Amino acid sequence: MKINEIFALEHSESTPTGNGTIHLLRDRSFFQAYEYSAYFMERHFRKYKVHSRFYKNINAEMVYMGFPEKCMEPLKREVELSGYSWIQIDENRVDIQGLPPCKDFEEWKTTKISMVEGNVPSRESIEKSQAEVTYENLMLANREAYDICLYVCRCSSKFFRNFRFGLGEKLRQESVELTEHLHLVTTKVIKMDSMLLRTLLGSMRIKVRLLTDLGQLNGNQWFFFNEKVEKVYSLLRLESSGTKDYGSKPIRVGDQLA
Repeated sequence: MKINEIFALEHSESTPTGNGTIHLLRDRSFFQAYEYSAYFMERHFRKYKVHSRFYKNINAEMVYMGFPEKCMEPLKREVELSGYSWIQIDENRVDIQGLPPCKDFEEWKTTKISMVEGNVPSRESIEKSQAEVTYENLMLANREAYDICLYVCRCSSKFFRNFRFGLGEKLRQESVELTEHLHLVTTKVIKMDSMLLRTLLGSMRIKVRLLTDLGQLNGNQWFFFNEKVEKVYSLLRLESSGTKDYGSKPIRVGDQLA
């Protein structure tokens, strides 16, 4: 389905979208929910990461979320147990109907867009966030990064040959670089480079999504990888410039390791 058709589906007065319907649309091995559908998904079922993109051909910014096809069966059971209707329109679309009407979609959408745009912090906020990362969180992030690296190496060894030495090799290199960087930061050899970490994690996510669509990874593997990545983001405050008391002394250059 083209983006102008999706926009019309979500905003047309002839559809019950604003009155309690979720449209789940297939995108290869994933399903996506746009606009009102994303709003209802987050409010009632799943708090997946919400993305934002401006489309020139419709002159509008849209918010959306996505998840692997394998998540559909558990979602279907939850929908039916909650008393809502699960309607299979065709192999590329599922509607969930019977939800309470929305009341604050525009406010929710504005908040989500501002959060997405706010994910690119200033150099000052990056340095401030780095100073507030505790040693405990750094150690935990280092362990999560190692888990990611180990998992990537094991999974990529089973890729088809043309992916194992192309995308797979690049993914392995980035996962190793991520682990090496955090190890050196943990041992006080270098300072933490938040921009490098964000770049590596973002690049790895794109490759994992692509490899999932190409059939080299399944939905469970995609979910496991992204769950680990989110933990690293959270532990290292890579998407936050605020302050938070973790109850322990922040790690700083020159501190002695315990």
